Amino acid sequence: KYLSPEETRDYINTFKPTLDEQLKHVPSLKKGANIGKFTAEAAECDELNKKAFSSTKVRDSIVCVDCGARRAIYSMKQPGNKDGPKVKHTERLKAWKEEEYYVCGDEPKGGRLYLMRRMICCGQPIETQYFEPELITGKAQKGRSVVTEAVCCLCYTDCNIAKANEIREKQDIGGKNPLPICRSCFESCLDNKIKVPTSKGSSNVRNKAIGARSKKRRMTGNAVRKGLHKHRR
Repeated sequence: KYLSPEETRDYINTFKPTLDEQLKHVPSLKKGANIGKFTAEAAECDELNKKAFSSTKVRDSIVCVDCGARRAIYSMKQPGNKDGPKVKHTERLKAWKEEEYYVCGDEPKGGRLYLMRRMICCGQPIETQYFEPELITGKAQKGRSVVTEAVCCLCYTDCNIAKANEIREKQDIGGKNPLPICRSCFESCLDNKIKVPTSKGSSNVRNKAIGARSKKRRMTGNAVRKGLHKHRR
């Protein structure tokens, strides 16, 4: 059993181990004859299912028993829809979550229509897609069927989450949207001059697009009022 990122940080801050001492606790990928085979299979699986790994296709989530990370569960189609997971698939998924242990990288046991990232390891940040888009961009996203909590993407705590504006004031993130992060991890990033994790989308680009649409609506409205062309129905 590995320490969670939060426990690891506390351990390092308390005992001050050197980098070499810390590296001794990192498991070697060379050990185990099946490591390479498993990695190849997991990578191939993720590549085949990459279109499903979208924020609007998150249907559920589960917590890793080893590191405490919350991982997203996806499906290409909405449960109950045509070609989507049926009731039996959802029941199997529910039973799996209640009766078995999940460790990062495991395959979900809810039928082949429910998917999870396989190339993900304990201690890695929470997937961007897991988070409710409104937590990141401030705007709800159509098609999203699952509401998720604001938890730190690095240490997984749900306490003392820093505000996005606070992060932008203290660190230049290039107009991107910061992922939810607790103040302890944020201060650690500042102290070590590390950029906080961000989403791929840019708030500057989004705001520019919103402004362009608003300008177009104003121009269309003015043209209609002046009788330059008929208003589109």
